[in-house]
Amino acid sequence: MSNQHKTPTRLQRILLKLAERHSPALTAWSRQQFTRDVDNWERELASRLASQNSLVVLIADEFEPSMLKDQKRHITDWVKSYQRFHRLLGQLLFPTTRRFHARYADDKMPPVVVITADPAPIATVFSGFVLPYLAIRQPEQNLASELELRGLMDMIIDHLQADDLPRAVIDEMRRSGVNLLVSMLQTRVRHLSLTDFNGQVLAQIQPSQSPPPPPRPETLPGESQHQPDVPPENTAYELPQIPDSSSESKLTATQDMFQQDIFLPGTRPLRRPTKRPPLPGFDDDEDN
Repeated sequence: MSNQHKTPTRLQRILLKLAERHSPALTAWSRQQFTRDVDNWERELASRLASQNSLVVLIADEFEPSMLKDQKRHITDWVKSYQRFHRLLGQLLFPTTRRFHARYADDKMPPVVVITADPAPIATVFSGFVLPYLAIRQPEQNLASELELRGLMDMIIDHLQADDLPRAVIDEMRRSGVNLLVSMLQTRVRHLSLTDFNGQVLAQIQPSQSPPPPPRPETLPGESQHQPDVPPENTAYELPQIPDSSSESKLTATQDMFQQDIFLPGTRPLRRPTKRPPLPGFDDDEDN
């Protein structure tokens, strides 16, 4: 079924415009997916933007009323945590090629921020490991044990092929990474994730549980000791729903998207990309 005349949601529009600015190939592909109403194309596009263009889309949940009066500080602190994680991974593995920059996607709340996390392997770590983990574990931080966090860092180190570093360096990277993840879990800004895990991450990093002791008999010998059925532990993890702000998505004109930088220590404004003409057959904001 054709979706050509349907208005994209705020998030869809951000992704389409982001691809338009940075990747002609992804622009054509994403517009085709949107027009055909393909399931989960947004998730696939976000993953490709990370792996091919070092771009990671950060999405926050709705802010609590008490956070709105100081929302800029909350957003800046939220993005700084990704900058610190990027510095940790990059300073040892990519000392001459790493670059980090953050920019608002539009002027709406809750915030959507696009970060440039060069090189691409670090961007894929954010999209395929860090973001989905934070989105799932932040509402249930009691499940984020130190063993689980260490397991996540081990998977990240393995993904970056950093296991040939000296053992002391790896140990320090793991320790610092765990501390960063703990602070990111505790931030007041609620992390959401557009991307899913890069493989069966949670199933592999969860600490093994010792079997519980057998229940103490409460019946006399010869009487039935039938125990009620215990439902199996739920191991299906689903990403949280991303707020849909489609009703106001048209209020940020195209020329005003991806314009406002988030100034962080050690960063400079990016050169504005050359605007490419839109592909024929699709224009979601003719007046902008």
